[in-house]
Amino acid sequence: MRRMCLSVGVGLLLAAGSALAAQAPAQQVQPVEMRGRIVRVDPAAGVIVIRTGEGNAVKNMEYRVAKDTRYLGTDLKVLQDGLRAPGFRQGIDVWYRAMPATSTTPQSLMSLSLAPAKPAPPPPPPPPPRP
Repeated sequence: MRRMCLSVGVGLLLAAGSALAAQAPAQQVQPVEMRGRIVRVDPAAGVIVIRTGEGNAVKNMEYRVAKDTRYLGTDLKVLQDGLRAPGFRQGIDVWYRAMPATSTTPQSLMSLSLAPAKPAPPPPPPPPPRP
């Protein structure tokens, strides 16, 4: 009887441990793709402020850029000058992928692009001819 209780207890501990291990990867921080308009750029400090949202939900978000941040032009080709590239200036619409802030890292950009995030939808088809 004692052996059976011990083996049931060990089995429950193993099951609980594997359930916790399975949940751990789901809690990793994922980048978020967003659109916005540049408010301010400071290439020397590696900081960019982007306005996002509409109406009452407008927010100015400050992001740090890292050495591995990718900068893309309107043709989706990589820009080597980073924030110093001529396209990154106040009032320009951009899309970007940001990593949310965590307890150990500030909010940062993974990529910043002058190109639209999604192509314009195709025009609607013409109406069918009437007989």
